[in-house]
Amino acid sequence: MKAGFFLDMNGSKLDMSPGKNTRLNRLREALGQNAAGWTPSKLKGAGPVKVKVSQRVDNDVIYNDIKSFGKAK
Repeated sequence: MKAGFFLDMNGSKLDMSPGKNTRLNRLREALGQNAAGWTPSKLKGAGPVKVKVSQRVDNDVIYNDIKSFGKAK
């Protein structure tokens, strides 16, 4: 499964100030990766993670949307 994100940037770097990149930060928290020195490459192969998926219909096309991330038990 893939998840897409719109990212808040500060110049050429991720903007990690409060209220920015909240979806990415929820994924990082679920993976235990909310620590200083984090880089996006640390997501590769990380897991497991619990994912809540919902469906929506738009002009007879069904889309699967990731609603939330959580720690897998």
